[in-house]
Order: sequence, then structure tokens, then C-alpha cells
Amino acid sequence: MARISQEELDKMGLVLIPGTTDQYRRKKKEPLVKAAIKKPVEVLKLKPGESIIFRWADKHVSLNSWYSSEHWTKRNKAAEEWHEMFRKMLPKNCPKIDRYVIALEYNSRLDPGNTITMIKLCEDLLQKEKIIVNDTMEFCRGIYLIPKEDMKKKSYKITVKAV
Repeated sequence: MARISQEELDKMGLVLIPGTTDQYRRKKKEPLVKAAIKKPVEVLKLKPGESIIFRWADKHVSLNSWYSSEHWTKRNKAAEEWHEMFRKMLPKNCPKIDRYVIALEYNSRLDPGNTITMIKLCEDLLQKEKIIVNDTMEFCRGIYLIPKEDMKKKSYKITVKAV
């Protein structure tokens, strides 16, 4: 078999397999643009006293209804809906929070203890989006449930404040 010239190999996109005289393979495609050297990105962090605020109305989930839902798959679907709602309320380029307190102010028919589910869903989304590291005692320094009769009926406000 006649040896193929390097020029012909280049035209066909082939290279000679090392250690052989008549076996060829396709050339690996070179990336069109070499990866740029990435500079470290400055991480935005909330300063103590600064807050992220979530406000909404006419939608709630109580602890009682959460635990009485029929199947864990329904709870997961509901959690995803809540996460999406909170995600839409996040500011663009939302800063990270090291330590925080979280407060829910509300005016609805829910008992204060039954509102904790909404705080938990909000914290889970913040953790999923890497805005908070974790919702353990090390990072969450307090949770407040504040019924407010002077707010509009069926309205809610979660404040996540850096401490």
C-alpha cells in the first residue's frame, strides 16, 4: 500500500496513528477560540443591616396543609412552584449573605406557627441559588413570625437581613 502524503492526510482530516505505518484516525478538532483566562470574580455580599425582601399576596401554604398532602411528589411539585415564585422576586446579581435573620410579616387567617413553611421554602431557594451557605444555626441567627393586622389581607412579606 502506498503511503499517503501529509498534504493529502490534512485534506481528509486524518492523522497517522503513532507506531503504525498504515492506520489513520480523524484529527481532533481544535477549539475555534481558546478559553480566555478567567479573572477572579468579586463576590457581592450583603453588609450587616442590608436586606432582601420578598412580597406577595393571595397565596400561602400552611404547615398543616404541607404535612397532610397526599404524597411526597405533590410536596416536591408545590416546593418547586414556591421556589420559582421566590426566584422571580430575587434581584438580578443577588448578593451572597453570610449570616442572616429571616422574618415573615403577614396578615392572613393562618396561625403564626403554620406560616413557617413559607420561610423554609424561601430559605431552601436561597440555598439552592447559593445566596446563603446553609440554613443551620451557624448561618441563620433568628426566625421571626410577625402577624400584622395593619397589612392588607392575605399579604405576606419575608425579609432576609444580613447580620
